[in-house]
Amino acid sequence: MPVLHPDHAQWLEARGLSTGLTTALGINSAECPDGGDWNAFYVRHGRVVNHKYRRVDGKGFMQDKGGAQTWWNHDCLLDDTLSSEPAIITEGELDAIAAMQAGFRRVVSVRAAHRPRRFRATPAASTPSSPRR
Repeated sequence: MPVLHPDHAQWLEARGLSTGLTTALGINSAECPDGGDWNAFYVRHGRVVNHKYRRVDGKGFMQDKGGAQTWWNHDCLLDDTLSSEPAIITEGELDAIAAMQAGFRRVVSVRAAHRPRRFRATPAASTPSSPRR
């Protein structure tokens, strides 16, 4: 069973998240590369395929180099007993846990928050002017 450091448990509880559910979902405290404070397991077909590390003192994130890019809680989508329930997609693991606490069971999180691409402004296409009368 994953273990949460008391400071990390307090941090999650301050956000209204159940530490019992959180640890049951595989989130634990860990000594992580570059000083990360806790990690979330990314499981696909019952196998851990990646970890996401998060700093509790800020919003620094990292994942295992070469780890599979998949939904967090992916396997709930394969559970036939949940197939009639709505699929909920959240931006982060903590949002997914909040949805689960609200009673949703078929909940996944994207692997990382989407970063919009920057587009270079291009001039509007020139249109021929109307003929003057």
